[in-house]
Amino acid sequence: KSMQVSDWGSAELSHSQVEYAARDAAVMRQLSEQMADRLSLDELTRVAELEFDCLMPIAEMELNGVRLDEARWREQLERVKIAQVKAADELQDMLSSGVAQASLFGRAEINLDSQAQVTDALVNLGVPVPATTRGWQLQPLAEEYPVVAKLLEYRGVAKSLTSFGENILEFIEPKTGRIHADFRQIGAPTGRFSCSNPNLQQIPHDKQYRRCFTAAEGNKLVIADYSQIELRILAEFSGDERFINAFVSGQDFHASAASQVFGVKPEDVTDEQRSFAKRLNFGIVYGIGASRFGLMTGLSQHDAENTMRKYFGTFRKLDEYLRDAGRKLLEDRRVRTASGRMLRLRFDEADRQQAASARRYGINMPIQGTSADILKRSLRLLHNSIRGTSAKLVNIVHDEIIVECSAADAEQTAAKLEKAMCLAGEEFVQKVPVKVDVHIADEWTK
Repeated sequence: KSMQVSDWGSAELSHSQVEYAARDAAVMRQLSEQMADRLSLDELTRVAELEFDCLMPIAEMELNGVRLDEARWREQLERVKIAQVKAADELQDMLSSGVAQASLFGRAEINLDSQAQVTDALVNLGVPVPATTRGWQLQPLAEEYPVVAKLLEYRGVAKSLTSFGENILEFIEPKTGRIHADFRQIGAPTGRFSCSNPNLQQIPHDKQYRRCFTAAEGNKLVIADYSQIELRILAEFSGDERFINAFVSGQDFHASAASQVFGVKPEDVTDEQRSFAKRLNFGIVYGIGASRFGLMTGLSQHDAENTMRKYFGTFRKLDEYLRDAGRKLLEDRRVRTASGRMLRLRFDEADRQQAASARRYGINMPIQGTSADILKRSLRLLHNSIRGTSAKLVNIVHDEIIVECSAADAEQTAAKLEKAMCLAGEEFVQKVPVKVDVHIADEWTK
């Protein structure tokens, strides 16, 4: 193993290094023969081909890298630092009256990063704090309790500084002036990518962050993402006519769903009704129940149950599909995506919590995994269509693809990117239209 950690960046490799590399390559054929049999036995040949076809596009993307404007990034960090100081000061003011022992020297100070101290102060202020103070559990309280809204604001800017601070700049390669992150094709059991050094897939959607990622001089970024692809996959799998028609109609999908659930004309759907439908539409992909839905929306348990009852009463085949998928998972203990990607689940069926968790994951995995299949297929189709042009793949984020090309080639590249993504989606989804939003910009913004 000494060769594995030796210097492979030198101009000339040693004989030992060459031999080590050659042996690594030589064993591949034997491994391939063994693995081909296993892939065939588990009916995973199509999945393997999907992964193999995606290998070169990802390798080239890592080599291409993405450009980060260092000056813009530092400007954003200064803005976040100022926002953190301001939010911390305001939060201390709001929490001080909830501190049991007031300070003799002014307002009472607490450690804002201590969950125990913050929870005690909130309780003393009369806030009905849930068992844990995770963001999604506190969110419904934010509208009624300004101190909770301020806490969430403080946590947001604090996390931004920790996760997306000066450390990101350390990953800029001096020779290229670009970031060359590490992407793992099967970064999750669903088949989704993961990314590290740094994690470009978790860059905040905030425009102030994304505008820091730019095209080189004379170039443009072509940015495309699938519109509601997981919901379209769910419509395909369930075969629910009403769910499918909500997409086929071409109307605002969430408003269309709300119209059917609440029995009103699409033009009469209220913002609140659309919001409920939107949260349910996305929530069912992850198998949420009435309790979680209530926390997400601020509804009482009774109202949350009634809303979900109306929803599934409207989309009956969807309800039937989800129930069957959950039951089949508990029986077979494995699920597959549209490409045949397989996940085996291990759990104690006597443990209701484990079984419920497995059921939710089993419902979500084929949907999220098929989305990953579609993205990987689109990367290969795109790779083939832009070969020999100025266009280069520079980044991906789950259902989004970013390509950099010369300004002169931007329109043509946009058309190729949209076509590749649509064709890939249509290989797996036929009952509903696959929609891709694409635009050209100087920076990674929408």
